[in-house]
Amino acid sequence: MIRAGQPLLGSMAIQALGAAATLGIGVVVAVWQGPESQGHYGLVRSTADLLLALALFGLPQSLVHAINQQHVRPATLLRWAQRYVVALGALALALTLLAEATGGVWMPGWLASPWMWCALLVGSVGWVLQGLLRVFVLCRGSGIQFAWVSVMPALTLAVAVCAAVVAGRSDFELALLASGVASALLAWWQLGAVVRRADWQAGGSHQWRPLLVGGLHAFAQTLVLALQPWVSLHLIAWQGARPAEVGHFVFATYVYQIFALPVSFVAPLLFARISRAAGQGQAYSIGARLWPALASTTAGALFAAAVLPLAVPALLGPAYAPSTWACVWMALCGPALVLNRLGVSVLLGRGRFRAATAHALWRAMALPLTMLLCWAVQWADTVTTAAFAWLLVEASCAGVLWLLWNGTSALPRGVDVP
Repeated sequence: MIRAGQPLLGSMAIQALGAAATLGIGVVVAVWQGPESQGHYGLVRSTADLLLALALFGLPQSLVHAINQQHVRPATLLRWAQRYVVALGALALALTLLAEATGGVWMPGWLASPWMWCALLVGSVGWVLQGLLRVFVLCRGSGIQFAWVSVMPALTLAVAVCAAVVAGRSDFELALLASGVASALLAWWQLGAVVRRADWQAGGSHQWRPLLVGGLHAFAQTLVLALQPWVSLHLIAWQGARPAEVGHFVFATYVYQIFALPVSFVAPLLFARISRAAGQGQAYSIGARLWPALASTTAGALFAAAVLPLAVPALLGPAYAPSTWACVWMALCGPALVLNRLGVSVLLGRGRFRAATAHALWRAMALPLTMLLCWAVQWADTVTTAAFAWLLVEASCAGVLWLLWNGTSALPRGVDVP
């Protein structure tokens, strides 16, 4: 039986830098530019994440499945990934020229010009290339290599945003462009050590149907997670919230990211290891580590919820005081969030794609309905109520995940991969 080992901890330690960088961006924009700029940054980032999810189409998960369980040659898949990214770049250029020709009438209203649209698109394509390249590092490289590739978008974006803030600019689309290009180049450099491995050319040819079907199911999960902040921001604006209120909600989501980012870094490692074990006919146990992870997350969430009512106004001043209780609710999302992300990785690793898709569809339906119902009760301000709705959605998704496990395997005792 294969068990999660120390490399997971080393990888998490490195990738914690990415979580710190993401949180640092929020603090920097909050302190130096205020809630309005925070709202604009949130729209830029959530749109880029949505474009990334759309363009990746669940391909990272299906590529891992192809390499580990179908034993496809990585070199063949890399050539296909390169052609795919070139096609995306051509599409980004065509969309930019179309926006320029039509005066940008169909672009989001918060974009200043078609060329800012171009920066957003090209930066997102760079993140797509990085996202595809890290699959090969994940499957054929070490956990440490994968960790460094994974943190590149967060680290490069933090540097670019800080440079923009120092220059007194809030056109974060350009920061995203710089991050996309730098992340792709650094991932390509890191891949160099992987392609020299003896097993890089090992394996057979790929079949399109399993690749696309697996990608479609994984796509449902990644798309819904990317849509969650994007839909939420637009629903909050639809409720008549001021730009500053949108910024308050964006700031609260950074508390959510404190829990989401570390688990999003370790989830691919978990998925890859379970998938590899399945391809070798072995079992992979996670039960002994799942419950301690949930216990520590719960302790951290309760501590954060207790500290935030004092910390937010003390550190950021009265301008961010309205976001205090939204931050508290986001902190309390932590345990259910960790259970959902790790649980879905296990489902995908075991090839239970339909179950993962069902989980994603539940989230997609629950999010807007829960937000609207909570606003209908209107027991608090718009931002606080929206954050509380996120907590309810995360808890309900954890319940659905538990139901999906019933009758298949006992999650607390470990996961056996046939």
